[in-house]
Amino acid sequence: MRKLLPVIITGATIGLAALGYNAAAAQTNANSGIRLITLGTLAGPVPKAHRAQSSNLLIVNGAYYVVDAGDGVTRRLAKTTINMREIGTIFLTHQHDDHTAGLGTLMSEVWDLNRTKPINVYGPPGTEALVRAAIQYFGESSEIRIFGRRPNGADRAGVLRP
Repeated sequence: MRKLLPVIITGATIGLAALGYNAAAAQTNANSGIRLITLGTLAGPVPKAHRAQSSNLLIVNGAYYVVDAGDGVTRRLAKTTINMREIGTIFLTHQHDDHTAGLGTLMSEVWDLNRTKPINVYGPPGTEALVRAAIQYFGESSEIRIFGRRPNGADRAGVLRP
């Protein structure tokens, strides 16, 4: 089953695209249709100066789906014209770090843009633990940026007061 899960997720992504295509045929607005943007195509964990690790943006009828979130995904999305705040679904094909290293940064950036709706992340076993760790790591920053709160009683300079 573990070996099949990436195939299932990829199949689900293609299925979303097919559903979007059928719905798009009936629509005439500017947000209709399907578009796939490759954001990162670097294979493997070794960084390269002008390449980002595996990540794609699937746009179906104006809805954004990120497929894999390798290192550099946020920088590559910043080069597009999309509003990252609208990213609400992320699919991870497998748990290699060249497909997941940018997940926390992407989620943090979306929160920095004041997204308060949930971000749904789907992937193989271990995805929930990865998302929880990202939330724990970036949660303090998002609380400050979204709600203006300082954790643990810290003042605006970040100094804790008794």
